[in-house]
Amino acid sequence: MPKHAPQRLLDLLSYTVTEEQPSLAEQISQLVQALEHVRLFPSPRKLFRKDQFVVFERRRCQVIESEMGPQLHPTQDNKRITYKSLITGSIKHDPQFGLFAGQTNGALNQETRVIKLNSISDICDDKREVARSSLTVERLATPKSTW
Repeated sequence: MPKHAPQRLLDLLSYTVTEEQPSLAEQISQLVQALEHVRLFPSPRKLFRKDQFVVFERRRCQVIESEMGPQLHPTQDNKRITYKSLITGSIKHDPQFGLFAGQTNGALNQETRVIKLNSISDICDDKREVARSSLTVERLATPKSTW
């Protein structure tokens, strides 16, 4: 983590504490949770293949429906995951991404962008949404020759 990162985290927080607002520790926890949040979209079902898969934490996982909702179960096939060298995606406006329902954080929305990424590997056709620093997004959108 860069040396100035803790200060930037603090800059994103509101320092005015009232009875309705969470404590500073709770705000930091919510902010970290929002920055680490990933929304996964499993591969679509096919005519002869009903199973859905997603690449998560360097593993190919099968999505299994349960009483608690969809669950990820690592597959036992031990197929090597080869990541694509070029991943396409789009920037999405989602001010509540990673936060509790109905919450927004203006500073977080200014400093980050939500990116919907297409498949990151040929092993399955999944998609995902992640939040990244706006500086990183601008750099990724700029051709390397201008860095």
